[in-house]
Amino acid sequence: MSHNFLPMMYNKRIIFPILSTSILLILLCLPGLVFFGEQKSLVNVLYAVIVPLAFFILPLVAFHKFIRVYTSVIVILILLAPLATFPVIYFGDLVGKDMILIAFNTTRQEASELIKGYIIWIIIVYTIYVTLIWISVRMLPKKTSLRTSIVLSSAALVLLFSLAIFRSGPRSILHNTKAMLCTYYPFHLAYAIEAFYKQQLDVEKSEKYIRNFPYKDVKTGNLSGRQVYVLIIGETSRFDHWQINGYDRATSPLMMNQPRLLNYEDVSAAGCLTELSVPQILTGVSPETYDMHLHKGGIIQIFHQAGFHTFWISNQTDNGNIGMHADLADSAIWMQNTIASHKHLYYDIDLVNSMKAVLNGDSANCLFVLHTIGSHYDYTDRYPERFEEFKPVFRTEMHRPTDKSSKGELINSYDNTILYTDFVIDSVIHILDNLHCISAMLYTSDHGENLFDDSKNLVLHAPIPPTYYIAHIPFFIYGSKDYTNAFPLKWKNLKNHLNNKLSNNQTFETLADMAGIKFSAQNLHNSIADSTFINSPQKILGPNSKVYLYSQLKSDRNNSTKN
Repeated sequence: MSHNFLPMMYNKRIIFPILSTSILLILLCLPGLVFFGEQKSLVNVLYAVIVPLAFFILPLVAFHKFIRVYTSVIVILILLAPLATFPVIYFGDLVGKDMILIAFNTTRQEASELIKGYIIWIIIVYTIYVTLIWISVRMLPKKTSLRTSIVLSSAALVLLFSLAIFRSGPRSILHNTKAMLCTYYPFHLAYAIEAFYKQQLDVEKSEKYIRNFPYKDVKTGNLSGRQVYVLIIGETSRFDHWQINGYDRATSPLMMNQPRLLNYEDVSAAGCLTELSVPQILTGVSPETYDMHLHKGGIIQIFHQAGFHTFWISNQTDNGNIGMHADLADSAIWMQNTIASHKHLYYDIDLVNSMKAVLNGDSANCLFVLHTIGSHYDYTDRYPERFEEFKPVFRTEMHRPTDKSSKGELINSYDNTILYTDFVIDSVIHILDNLHCISAMLYTSDHGENLFDDSKNLVLHAPIPPTYYIAHIPFFIYGSKDYTNAFPLKWKNLKNHLNNKLSNNQTFETLADMAGIKFSAQNLHNSIADSTFINSPQKILGPNSKVYLYSQLKSDRNNSTKN
């Protein structure tokens, strides 16, 4: 019996560590396995497993007496793996700088709206994860021999360099090894966090910079009357779900009856995410020169220098790239950060009411920037119950947004947000009309939304290559009677360019020009209020600083529709 027992013990000493290591490795590599598996990239699937394995075996020689202690440190990364996998399932992409930026600008309320349909699955996954981790760690030996550790660590080092050479060639082995590591979890997460941190440092430096370098030679016209301008930045509103744009549902009945509302039909978003689009709206930089917004004060600063009282009123958190421009306003109100303890949700009409209260107590020339929550998911939280015109609606307590079987309900709830935005815009127009002064409003959405539109079955606006439905956005301008009388030529130009190719990063030049503001380095070719306006190339900034052509996205959509 002893002869049989010894081989059995020997097998256990080999099999158990191999089995436990394999289980822990699979749990650790889950984000890469899911992502590259969906891409059907076998090579990257193998790399996603082998690269982390080699890296974490590398320091084994230093921890050969404390195997379980060393593994316990790695367990933290293993426990984070499901969280890193969630964006892959939800958005179809690995965590990157842009995704961290989204999380940074997401409130707890918005986060709960996003994940509450997945709570049960999250509990199930983590129950399985924790159980398997506990079992696997228990099967690991407490220590291993120095000789074995040296052999394994050496083999891991050779394997890492060999993989880097195989992947990128023999030159710059260390650089290529680092680049290879940054492609796979958990290293890509560390790389994304580092990139995000550097970006935030740049933002902090830039906010101080732009305060000290105003626009030069700012001049205004000699108008005797009061002027009030409103820039409404919409959220996640797509062009083709507006009745005024030909949609077969009554989603914008109020705006359909506005006589001095100009509706532009060929407008592209300049960025596929709020954090990429809004800085371009505010400063007029292009997708290729996005980082230049860090050195420009934008619409708020130019109006301030022109003698306007400037106000930023927001239903979002507006950190980082957006917040640095919002902070330039004379006064800023963030609904989500003010008296949130007294109110669960703010609707966009609250922004309008705040603007109205300011106007009642301020008789100066004013610029208001209203950053709305618009049609941001969860749609049913964006409007009061009386605007629930289209039913049944999508409730996240019962469904997940990625569930295509609920497409009808999802679209109904989304269309209700458009109906409510129609009410919000109409309310602003009525306020401006009642002022009986020179006033105008410009509305542009930051980007659109995917709603299971084609065979790709995409939903929401993930930081993946943008689609036509993300790029094509509504764009409206309204002028009061006093405005059209004060600026008849500008109003004529605005009407003449209704069918031109526009991008929402032309908002800065257009709104400044509409107000008669002149300054050095002004580019009137980007103002639809000027006769020299030139069509936009309609480019859109996507994730990882990649720039896409709207015309190509439109062509891709047409081909997908035909197929």
